[in-house]
Amino acid sequence: MPFNQTTGDAAERIDRISPSKASFTTGGGVASVEYVLRRGQMGAFIRDILGAAAFTAQGNLNRYLPAAHPQFDYLYATRISNIEGITPEGRIEAAPLQRILQNHFRDVAIYSQYRMVVEFEPRPYLIETDDSLKATWEVNKKYYYDFQNAANFSQFTDCKEYNRFVEISMETNAEFLTTPTNVFQYRHGWPDGNPVGATSGAGVNVLICKPTVKMTWYFVPYEMVFCKNITEALGRVNQYDFIKFKAGTLLFKGIEVNKYAPPYQIIGQAANVGARPEHTRMCDITYIFEYFSQNNDDLGQGIPGGLGQAIPAFGHNLTIHGSDYKYYYVSARPNALNPKQDYRPIYLSYPMEKLFRYDV
Repeated sequence: MPFNQTTGDAAERIDRISPSKASFTTGGGVASVEYVLRRGQMGAFIRDILGAAAFTAQGNLNRYLPAAHPQFDYLYATRISNIEGITPEGRIEAAPLQRILQNHFRDVAIYSQYRMVVEFEPRPYLIETDDSLKATWEVNKKYYYDFQNAANFSQFTDCKEYNRFVEISMETNAEFLTTPTNVFQYRHGWPDGNPVGATSGAGVNVLICKPTVKMTWYFVPYEMVFCKNITEALGRVNQYDFIKFKAGTLLFKGIEVNKYAPPYQIIGQAANVGARPEHTRMCDITYIFEYFSQNNDDLGQGIPGGLGQAIPAFGHNLTIHGSDYKYYYVSARPNALNPKQDYRPIYLSYPMEKLFRYDV
C-alpha cells in the first residue's frame, strides 16, 4: 500500500526498549507505534493516518485510506491516542490556522517536533484503494424499471463500493404458514381409504425460513442517508445477482444509521458557505434485507422464463402451492379490463448496486 506525505515523513521513535508494542489473540490483535514529526510536516496528518471520505461527481467515494501498520500490514490505524510537542519554539497567532469563522483562543504554543502514539487494529471489512476499485467498475449498466416493458431502462455506473468497507451478517428468522382448520380430511389405514370425516382434522404447518441479511457500509458521508436511491429501493427485490445472492432473493426493508463526527472534516464553513449539517458528519449505514431462496428440488414445473431482467422469477416472487408444497411464480394483472396489459410480479425489482453510490 502506498504511503502519503505524513506516513512518509513520520519517523518511529527508537529507544533502548522499543516504545512500540503489539499483542495478538485468536480473536484479533492490537498494536501501537510512537512516531515523531517535525512541525512543518504536520499538515493534514489526522486525515493521512485515520482516513477520510467524500463523494465524487461520479457517485463513488474518494477515500483517504487509514494507514496500515508498517510490519503487520493487516492492522490499520484506528486512533491517535496522544499528541505532544517536544522542544518548544514559542507561540504563534492562532487566527491563520482557523478554517471556520468562530471564537477561538488567541495563540497556540508550537514545538519543533511532535510525538504521537498511533494505535492499530484489524478492520472487519476489506480495504481497497480508489484506483484498484475503479479498475473493476461496470459502466453503462442497465437499470430496468418498467415491468411491462423490460427494454425500457436507464443506465448507471456500478462503482463496486460494496466490495470494500462493507460487512455482511445474517440473523435467523422463520415463520409457520398454517392452514385453517376443517379444510383437510384425515384418512384411516383401511383398504377403502374413506375419510374419517369432512369436518375433522387440523391445519398443516409449513416452515418458511427468511433470514435477515444486514450489510453495513462503514465510514460513509452522512448525506448518503438522504440519497434518492434508498427511497427508490424500498420494498423491492434485487434485479441482478448481487454479491452472493441470486436475483429476486433480497427484499430491501430499510436502513439503520450510526452517525458520528469524523476525525477530520474535509470542509470548513468559511470555504463552504452553503454547506449543510449533513456535510459535517460521517456514519455507518446498515442496509436490511429479507432473504428468501428455494432449493431446485422445491421448484414447481412451468416457472416462466424470458420475463425480462425487470422480473426475477425466483425468491420472493415465488409462493408455495398447497397441492404439492412446491414453489411457483405468481403475478397479478393491475387492470383486469385490459387483456393486453402484462402481469405485475409480487415485487418489483431494483439494482441494489445503486445503494452503494450517491445520486442527487
